[in-house]
Amino acid sequence: DLLGYYTLGSLAHGGFNRRYSDIDIAVISENGLSDELIKDARHRAVQLSSTLGPKLSVFWSNRNFSASRLRALDRIDYIDHAKAIYEKERVTPTRPTQAEIHEYLRGDPLTSWQQTAAYFASEEKLKPDDHKKYLRAHLYAARFAYSWLSLNIASNDTAVAFLIDNPVKGLDMDLICRALECRHNAYDPDGLFSDRTKILKQIAACKSLTSLRL
Repeated sequence: DLLGYYTLGSLAHGGFNRRYSDIDIAVISENGLSDELIKDARHRAVQLSSTLGPKLSVFWSNRNFSASRLRALDRIDYIDHAKAIYEKERVTPTRPTQAEIHEYLRGDPLTSWQQTAAYFASEEKLKPDDHKKYLRAHLYAARFAYSWLSLNIASNDTAVAFLIDNPVKGLDMDLICRALECRHNAYDPDGLFSDRTKILKQIAACKSLTSLRL
């Protein structure tokens, strides 16, 4: 019952980095995907590549998008950027409204970002296994503010360029740009670890942004 199979994220809208990017895939079928099928797909991906396979992230939906792992911004990514690997029939969800996007951003993404920031603020040393997570915590400031203001999703580069032209009060763009350069060059982010508590200030700036009337 497969309807289409697509790339999302940085593979679709640009900025893929072999070290720091996930491999985001959207699978649209008549009835969605079972946990067993997703587990099997991840297992096969690791068999194909022990380095890239673990990066696979599967987003899925049924035909009507009534059962789906495509949340508000993921749906926009699918609508605007999805690149078909295979497509029998293109089905498209209703575009999320401003209210839906803002409600989503205020929810799990913000909570998860705050938890991550608190974790790194309490750490004395950056573990190698945390490099990707730490760099993302810095760059998420740009992604969050960009999506809040533009109601879209795009690459880190696009988000940063947008915020340079449309500055957000309290947001440390120099820190974000240094994190972006680190990602571009696939460097270890240890040089940014002394700035770990500044992530909390970036979150405060983004939370202030959410209180403004647009």
